[in-house]
Amino acid sequence: MRKLTETDFDSVAFSLSLLLMLGSLRKFGLHTALLHHYDRVDELVGTHFALNTAIALASTAVTVSTGLLFILGWKSDIVVAALIVFAVADLLRALVQTSETELRHQLRFGRVALSHSTATLVTSLVAVVLVYGGFGVWSLILGFSIYSVAYVVIYAAMIWARRPPKLRHLLHLDREAVASLMRYGRWFWVANILQALSLQFDRFVVGVVLPKGVLGFYDRAHAFAQMPTGAVTHTILSVTGTVYARYQNDRVRLSAAYRRVLRLIVRTTLPITMVLVAETPALIHLLVGERWLPLVSILRWLCVYTLCRPILEDVQALLLGVGRPKAVAGFMGVQAGVLVLLTPPLTMHWGTVGAAVSMDIAAVLGLALALRAAAVFVDVPWGRALGPPLAAAAIAITARILLSDAIAELSPLPSFVAGATLLSVVYAGGLLILERRELIDEIGRLWSAFSERS
Repeated sequence: MRKLTETDFDSVAFSLSLLLMLGSLRKFGLHTALLHHYDRVDELVGTHFALNTAIALASTAVTVSTGLLFILGWKSDIVVAALIVFAVADLLRALVQTSETELRHQLRFGRVALSHSTATLVTSLVAVVLVYGGFGVWSLILGFSIYSVAYVVIYAAMIWARRPPKLRHLLHLDREAVASLMRYGRWFWVANILQALSLQFDRFVVGVVLPKGVLGFYDRAHAFAQMPTGAVTHTILSVTGTVYARYQNDRVRLSAAYRRVLRLIVRTTLPITMVLVAETPALIHLLVGERWLPLVSILRWLCVYTLCRPILEDVQALLLGVGRPKAVAGFMGVQAGVLVLLTPPLTMHWGTVGAAVSMDIAAVLGLALALRAAAVFVDVPWGRALGPPLAAAAIAITARILLSDAIAELSPLPSFVAGATLLSVVYAGGLLILERRELIDEIGRLWSAFSERS
C-alpha cells in the first residue's frame, strides 16, 4: 500500500463492487444445492457442471455488457478494464465449483484449504512483484485479492489437479436433476442478490457520492477490519456447510456442531477485533504509513459490523445446510432494505462515517433475525455461549482504557506490542476464570484429534 495511492484502490474497489452486485444474478447456489442433496451427489454432478457452466457464461456476458453501459463516459478507462478482467476471472472461478463441491462432499477439506492458502500466498507475492515492477493499479487487478487473476488461476489449477472437470458432463443435462437443483436454488438466488447488496452497496454509494479517492480509504478500512477475523472464519466456515448438511436430520448432533462453531468464532474474533480497534493508529503507522491514517476512524466505526459478520455467515451456512435458503433471504432482505434506505442519506451527511454506521445498524438487525431463525433448528444456550467472552472482553477493554495514557507515550511498535499483549492476556485470563472447565475440555478434544491424525 505504500507504493499505491487511494485512487488506485478507489478504481479497483468500484469495479469489484459493481461486478459482485451484477454477478450475484448468476448465483443460484447450485453448489450448496448439490451438497444439500448429500446422498445424490454422484447422480447430480453431471447436470450441476453443465447447468453451472451455462449460467456462468451467460452471466459473464451480461455483467460485462451491463457494466460497460453503466460506467462508460462516467468512470475512468481503468475501471472498465478492471471490470472486464475481473469478470473473466470470475467465470473461471465459477467453472471450478463442481470439482470443489465434490471434494467437500468427500470431506477433503485439506485439499480445498491448501488450494486457498497457496493461491492466497502466491497472489500476494505476485502483487508485491508487480507493484515494485511499476505496474501500479494493475498489481491490484492481476494480484492482491481472491478476485484477482493470479488467485483464480492458481486455485482452479490446484482443485482441478485433484478433481479434473469431466467435459463430457457438458452434454449431460437431466431435466429432473435441473428441477431438483433449481428448486433449492431459487431462494438462494434471492438471498445471494440481497447479500451482494448488503456487502457492496455501501462501497457503491461511497464511490458515487463522495470525491474520488475516498472509496480507496473506505475500501481499505473494510479490508483491514475483516482481514484477521476473515482468516479465522474462512477456514472454519469452509467445513461447517458440509457438516451442517450431513447432520440436517439429527437435531442433537446439528446443535452440538453449531454450538462448538459458534463458541470458536466468538472466542477468537472478539480479541482480534479488540486489538484491531484499540491499536489501529500504531498498526496503520507501522504497516502502511501515516498517509493512510484516515483509515483509523472508519475502521473503528465498522467494529460492530466486523463482530457481527462471522456469526451471520455461520448462521447462513447452517440454514443453507438444512435446506432453508428462504430463511436466509428473510434476514438478508432486512439488511439490504436498511442499507438502501440509510446509506445514501447518512453518507451524504456524514461521509464515510455515515456509510459505516449504516453497515453497523444493518448488521445488528440482521444478526437478531438470523439467530431467531437458527433457533428453529438448533438448541443453543445463548447466555453460556456469548456471556463469558463478552464479559472477558469488557474486562480487557477496561484495563486498556486505564493504561491508555502510559501506552500512548510509547512509539508505534512498542505501543502496539504493549496494547495487544495487555488486551490478549487480560481477555484470556478473564475467559479462563469464567469458563475454565469448558476451555480445558475443548483444548483436550482438539489435542486428541490432533494426536490421532499425527
